[in-house]
Amino acid sequence: MRHLRWIPAVAGIWMAGTLLWAVAQQSQLERRAGVVTAREAYVAAPRQLVASPLVVEGHWSPDGRYLLVTSALVRWRRDPFEQPEVTGWVLTLWNSAQQRATQVAKGAPTEAPASVVWLARSNIALLTVIRPVARRTPSAESEEPVEREQVVVRLDAARGAVRTVGVFPEDVGMTFSPYAPVAVLEGAQQLWILRSDGSLSPPLNWGSEAIRRYRASQRRWTPDGRMLCWQELEQEQWMGLDLVTGTVGPVSEPPVRLERPELPQPPVSIRLVPQELRHEEIKESVKALWLEGERSKALICGDVDSAQLSPRGDAVFDVSQGAGFVAPLVRESREQYEEMRQAERRRVIMSNARQIGLAILMYVQDYDETFPPNSVDVQALLMPYLRNEMVFSFPGTNFVYLLNTNSMASIDRPAETMVGFIQAPGGRAVIWVDAHVTWESQ
Repeated sequence: MRHLRWIPAVAGIWMAGTLLWAVAQQSQLERRAGVVTAREAYVAAPRQLVASPLVVEGHWSPDGRYLLVTSALVRWRRDPFEQPEVTGWVLTLWNSAQQRATQVAKGAPTEAPASVVWLARSNIALLTVIRPVARRTPSAESEEPVEREQVVVRLDAARGAVRTVGVFPEDVGMTFSPYAPVAVLEGAQQLWILRSDGSLSPPLNWGSEAIRRYRASQRRWTPDGRMLCWQELEQEQWMGLDLVTGTVGPVSEPPVRLERPELPQPPVSIRLVPQELRHEEIKESVKALWLEGERSKALICGDVDSAQLSPRGDAVFDVSQGAGFVAPLVRESREQYEEMRQAERRRVIMSNARQIGLAILMYVQDYDETFPPNSVDVQALLMPYLRNEMVFSFPGTNFVYLLNTNSMASIDRPAETMVGFIQAPGGRAVIWVDAHVTWESQ
């Protein structure tokens, strides 16, 4: 069959295109890795970059719709062993619905974000930043700040609005309501009320002794978020601070202590698994990020420093090599997931079969139009033409070769003569002499 000589001649071109297509299919299968629970499946979408190095920490909102990531801005030095120079910091907001990251605040290198707190039942977050307000006269001993102040910033994540609430002494603390988006700022002699609309009350001058007793008391919030009550240790009388009017008065009965409502636990979890990588004599310890369901596990990333599952279980935030990433988790029915997995597996197996078929034709071209013998390791004979042993080692498959030193001229019907097949669960990919491939279900 001399007219078939053109097939091996162009097999190299076909091989390159098929190999690239196969890599894309293999990557797609890996990106679509997921886990199966009792009722459904969670599929991990490709990780998306949220914040560049160096990420300090991340905080999910209570409903998991938003993520706030604090990062340090650095200038890398020429000497890789020297610590990078910190040039500032940045706060990044990730919107899960829009799949978009936005920088919402920046600061100078002399400032340091102290905390990020999401207020209850809201998409409002408070950021506190510590910055110096005075320095000693420069001397050889020290130039450290002797006084610092605390800047409180309010972020409305839904609107993307950021504004400064106020500037307070460094030792001012905060008490947050577990039921409403309100807070009380507590200084050494004064209190401030941060209301749900973002307004700040004038300072309530209580004096240092009253503040000391207040801080040492047992405190409870009313479920409507209107009042903060406390019982002084030396008295049985309960007092209440009305957060709307700013007035203080006795309370006949203390508010009932309510348990903070908890979100339903997602049916998936994440786990960081330490592992050791080796290259010749070099060893490196890393942590792999796994998504775990009731009946299966899936690898999300092979090298992470930390990770957090969103409260709703629909995304994973991780820090890898100093950068922050989010991998959305798509919820599907088990039937859809299994059909998707089977279809993707079939595409990869068909691609592997095409590569093997083209490699066989290239072998035939080099060996006087004679097919490989069946008495030796056919895979080893084909490797110089494949340079990719993964086509033979895809999980759950097995390659079967059928010919044995047959000559191309002896085959009358190349499109109807089998070279071999890749056996897989549910069927097989059949390779024909003319290098086309078909799928046969079983």
